[in-house]
Amino acid sequence: MDANRDKPVKWIEIWAFYGPSPPDICFVWEDFNGLFEVYSLHDKDVIFASDNYEDARIYVSEDEYSFVKRVDDEDVEVPAYGLARHRPVETLN
Repeated sequence: MDANRDKPVKWIEIWAFYGPSPPDICFVWEDFNGLFEVYSLHDKDVIFASDNYEDARIYVSEDEYSFVKRVDDEDVEVPAYGLARHRPVETLN
């Protein structure tokens, strides 16, 4: 899958796999068309997409990722790829 790097999203969830060092990070987000996507920082691409949030959540949790945080502000459109590319992981507190 190829991530549309300029597509705004409604919210972003940050998920981490704590096995390797540094931890592997992925994002789950919902776009304004109701599509839920899982974006992998390791693969630098969308690795899963569904029209159902539960499917996306199960996908990341079955791969042993743990939920870290949800970034949610419906007044601000967050560029899906921009968050992963421009902000260092350590600033996502």
